[in-house]
Amino acid sequence: MDPIRIILADDHPAFTAGIRAEIEKAGDMIVVGEAPNGVEALRLVKAIAPDILLLDMEMPGLSGLEVAQRLHADDASVLVLPLSGFRDPEYVFGVLENGAAGYMTKDESLQDIVEAIRKVATGGVHISSRVAIEIVDKQRRKTKAVSETEKLKRYLEGLGVTPTLLRILKYVADGHNNKQIAERVYRSEHTVRNQVDRLKELVGVRWRPALVAWAWQHGVMNVELEDEESHA
Repeated sequence: MDPIRIILADDHPAFTAGIRAEIEKAGDMIVVGEAPNGVEALRLVKAIAPDILLLDMEMPGLSGLEVAQRLHADDASVLVLPLSGFRDPEYVFGVLENGAAGYMTKDESLQDIVEAIRKVATGGVHISSRVAIEIVDKQRRKTKAVSETEKLKRYLEGLGVTPTLLRILKYVADGHNNKQIAERVYRSEHTVRNQVDRLKELVGVRWRPALVAWAWQHGVMNVELEDEESHA
């Protein structure tokens, strides 16, 4: 299996050196380029066509968000994994909706960043556990009453999100890829892919990270699953 090819875009040389060393130890991935700013990151992605762009969101020149937006607008095949100091849920949702395949905070361990790269490279969407906690806490404050959760359930039902699709949606929002979900719901990977496409159609988004952002933004992770799956 070919190694995961990565470009590091960060204006802090010490951090870049540390993550490069950790990646080189991993064995299944390789750094193919480094960029100290957003403009150079775009140039390298176009020149090298890596699998993953590990992208600092607060760089000089073009910001990480602008880089992600431009790559998304160009339908670039690279998967963008942002690194940021921000944890505000609305900012995270905006990043996911504008071309990112996940979200990491800069205080993550180097080992966690390497694992996130693997997850994104295999079709998952990785959201930092620290960010997830912020999102869940915010949603809990908004949906303390049981009636609010019931309203959300009715809203999902109105969209056409069946219990089976809700189960799939929660697995997608938790970062699992289609193969992993198929193993958990005892269905074929092809069926799961069709169900994910159906979910994107129902909620009105075009790609997987935007579906993840929608699920977290609407508090889907707070909805308990039924013990038995209903038919979709």
